[in-house]
Amino acid sequence: MKRLVSKVVSLLLLAALLVSPVVAAAPERVAPPTDEFGLTAEDELWLETARMADSFTVQLKEPSLATYEGSNALFAMPARTERGKLDFEAPETIAYLDYINSKLDAFISDAETVLGRELEVLYRYDVVLNGFQLR
Repeated sequence: MKRLVSKVVSLLLLAALLVSPVVAAAPERVAPPTDEFGLTAEDELWLETARMADSFTVQLKEPSLATYEGSNALFAMPARTERGKLDFEAPETIAYLDYINSKLDAFISDAETVLGRELEVLYRYDVVLNGFQLR
């Protein structure tokens, strides 16, 4: 009799161990799919103005090469000469300039997608402004 009770208790414990992780698992939360881009009324107004404009100038939030002070952990502060001018041949200066230019290129590509037309870059202000002028 003791053996039978021992076997039954063992089976119940085994079943409890197998079932409990499944019961304790949290249900997966999935965001509902949406095709909406999520533009506000202000964004829509800006887009309509941009679509009609002959040219416009855009300044990105990140600091330009001239104003960057090494606040990003990935890039050192651009090197300067003894006279305090930017050293355009220094590796850290080239690295940050390449970085902000890649951001400018990505923004221009995204803007073309959103506006639905190809944009002509008139000027790039990567050293002083971190921006560009488009048509």
